Amino acid sequence: MYTNYQELIQDLISRGYEGDYWDYKEEWHSDNEKLIHDILCFSNTSHDRDCYLIVGVSDNGDIKGINNRKKQADVVDMLRSIQFAGDSVPNIEIMNLRIEEKDVDVLIIKNSDNVPFYIKKRNKKFNKIQEGYIYTRTGDSNTPINQNSNYNVIESLWKKRIGIDKPVKEKILKLLADKVNWEGNIEGYYHTLYPEYNLLFGEYERDRSPMFYSALQTDTIMSYEPLYACYNGMKVHEFELAILDGGRYLTNIPERGFIYLDEYHQKYIHYRFFTKGTIEYNLHRFLFNEESDDAIIAKREFSKLILYFDSFHEKQSFENHVYIFREEIIKEINDWTENGKGYYKDDEFKEDVITSLKLKEVLSRWKNDF
Repeated sequence: MYTNYQELIQDLISRGYEGDYWDYKEEWHSDNEKLIHDILCFSNTSHDRDCYLIVGVSDNGDIKGINNRKKQADVVDMLRSIQFAGDSVPNIEIMNLRIEEKDVDVLIIKNSDNVPFYIKKRNKKFNKIQEGYIYTRTGDSNTPINQNSNYNVIESLWKKRIGIDKPVKEKILKLLADKVNWEGNIEGYYHTLYPEYNLLFGEYERDRSPMFYSALQTDTIMSYEPLYACYNGMKVHEFELAILDGGRYLTNIPERGFIYLDEYHQKYIHYRFFTKGTIEYNLHRFLFNEESDDAIIAKREFSKLILYFDSFHEKQSFENHVYIFREEIIKEINDWTENGKGYYKDDEFKEDVITSLKLKEVLSRWKNDF
């Protein structure tokens, strides 16, 4: 498991061969149309992972380094100048790395369900790419620029787009991001396009203790309620909901994380978090009523005590960062606790609230450093 992009790219280079989600180039294309073609091929993949064009590396994995680097803004502007079908533009990022004392650029083509990407109308500058053609990546080869991909590959892309052939839980994850097509009723929610998928409330619970992430709310009393994700009436996943601030804010309970401070796992920092792209994160966003001023205020106070990660890899890297600087961070937490840093209404939650506030600060600073 990789903890950062540096490790991932070094591993891909060390393999010495190209694959279905990575490719080597000694230099950036001098012809931008070839670069667009590469981006289209890597965008149209049926797997669910990002793809990497590693520039400054020969076909057999020798690191050559580069002198002329590409700016991300220039590539993004170039893509925006093209008329894509459905106005779906591939999402890219350029990362600059230093490997074996040499400069390497990495063009990351982000995974997307909005496949297939293809040109709706030719750009005058780029007339070799065919409008209506779907270019893909199969194994270590791209579809030739003068050919359309084969039917089976194109079919797999459309299946990826609409979620066919995905497990039920993955389909629910995708549908939760499609908030506009859900309808609510007294029992829960159902999807208007796929009514076989619904979310059903369980039995309401009042007599349980509140958690520390309710400490900043105007009303710190919490209630709980289960929510069942169902397919054709069958329960396939269960969530626990937290009703905060006197019913003004509803969310699923965030996941619990641990940062162990010793090799025996006897000392640790615990916190609560959401990770983007997970079913828990999608439900958290789904339940938020962005039209309610009360919910907006309550969510703001709730989010002060919850960590949000962009990916599982980012979570791992952050926990590793905290472990490395654990003595300094624990000292600051203790100083804050002694000095009453932070706002809390109940001493019962003081340590957890201050720990969360500190970890939020460390996470923000750590992200900015990257």
